[in-house]
Amino acid sequence: MKSGLLPIVCCVISSLLWLALPGLADGGGEVVEKWLAGQADIRSLTADFTQERRLREGRRPIVTEGKFSFEAPGAFRWQMGDPAMTLAVQKQDGDLIVANLKRKRATVYPRAVLEKEEAAMGFSFIEAGFPKTLAEFEKKFSVREVESSDGIHHVTVTINDRRTSIGLRKMVFAIAEGSYELRGFYLRFRDSSSITMRFTGVQKNPELAEDSFSLDLEGFETKVHEAE
Repeated sequence: MKSGLLPIVCCVISSLLWLALPGLADGGGEVVEKWLAGQADIRSLTADFTQERRLREGRRPIVTEGKFSFEAPGAFRWQMGDPAMTLAVQKQDGDLIVANLKRKRATVYPRAVLEKEEAAMGFSFIEAGFPKTLAEFEKKFSVREVESSDGIHHVTVTINDRRTSIGLRKMVFAIAEGSYELRGFYLRFRDSSSITMRFTGVQKNPELAEDSFSLDLEGFETKVHEAE
């Protein structure tokens, strides 16, 4: 995965893993209220994921398994491979570190840069936290189309954040009927590449080790990403 895409995916996952959507069934407003009530006690999350990345249409996807951890309001750990090959971690209010563990190379994205730069599109979602009201949801997303099949709502949205929408041509959530939990999503980027994420084994409020969101960079070839 290109280094510029990895911060985007990490940020999108960490902000969307627990989202449910309004208007997917009769009484959509009531569904949203129940969902919001169910999310009020979320302190942490873990999940396994399968990522399929296509560089171009027609080519076989690159498939990678991984694990994801999140701790409110904005710490996360994103691991590709088992054992881990690529790791992205961010502490609360800290810098984002993206590391190739095999090659012992790491890039540090300072928080100040993330808040300003398009290279970390989606970071603003973490900063804002997950929606607590329908009004907050509608500030972030506009629903364009809903198609339902095989127990899944496929919801196409546009992202209202200008920096994020510049790089994303299409975004589709896969939402389970009944529970309205996110089972995956599809991202199509400006360069025609795409990423499909599927989540399994989601656990709410597990106890997470204190060092889950840090990485000792001793022995790594490290560079600091500067604002462009």
